[in-house]
Amino acid sequence: MPTVLPMPLHIHSQFSLSEIQQLFQQQFPTLKIEYSFKGNESFQTHLPQGKPFPRMRINELMPQNSDADLYIEETMTVEEVEHLFWKKFELPVQVYMQKGGYWLKTALFNSLQLKSAF
Repeated sequence: MPTVLPMPLHIHSQFSLSEIQQLFQQQFPTLKIEYSFKGNESFQTHLPQGKPFPRMRINELMPQNSDADLYIEETMTVEEVEHLFWKKFELPVQVYMQKGGYWLKTALFNSLQLKSAF
């Protein structure tokens, strides 16, 4: 029987911040993405009024990245994923790993492949 390789997770700039988190956690159930904004990001200054921040789409926040894609493979490391989000979307993300009932983020996880978190 042929081996079926998992599909890479496709993220497009038309996805909202919360959609990205949901898709990522569906693909990698023991991992989650959190955004770590510092306050000096170059966001679009004319954001739609009344729209909750988690529902903002990447192309609304960062119009310069309005038609960008990224693909996340299970063989990528935590550090590679975090770097890819910054490089493609200028989104500062951190990947957390679930251990017991806690979500942890340490430098030790940076070199772990996503598939090793299962």
